[in-house]
Amino acid sequence: CIAYSKASKWQWLDGTSPKYSHWMRDMPDQGYKKKYDDYQNHVMVNKRGRWDDTFPEIEAPYACNYCGKYIVVAEHVTWNHAKSLCEAYGLTMAIVNSKKENIELGWAANITFGPDPEHKRWNDTNWIWLGTEEHMDEETGLGSGEWLHHD
Repeated sequence: CIAYSKASKWQWLDGTSPKYSHWMRDMPDQGYKKKYDDYQNHVMVNKRGRWDDTFPEIEAPYACNYCGKYIVVAEHVTWNHAKSLCEAYGLTMAIVNSKKENIELGWAANITFGPDPEHKRWNDTNWIWLGTEEHMDEETGLGSGEWLHHD
């Protein structure tokens, strides 16, 4: 789990600093959107390896861990559906703990979608669900600032 303020000041719950993160500038921002009645509390990565927090209701491709490697699936699903699909195959959702892993996930995305990360920056084929979500405060329903990897 990670506690937030700005991405550069995050900590694991035990007080140690994360070994790796690759957030886009000024992210995560945990924005709220009335359409979803929800906060940006789940993580996507683009083919350039940049992370962003977003809404779990968005449908996008996803990645699973398989024997220490990544499988990127082009099917567009919500975060919760992606998690259940990985689990149905006996896998876990992808998590990234190092620069090397981030690069490897980018390679897997390129195999699935092709090497051109430039076309339409926000095209959903450039964003893939990761197995990371913000832990929500049960009493308030708001983000707790703690981020969890599902592995």
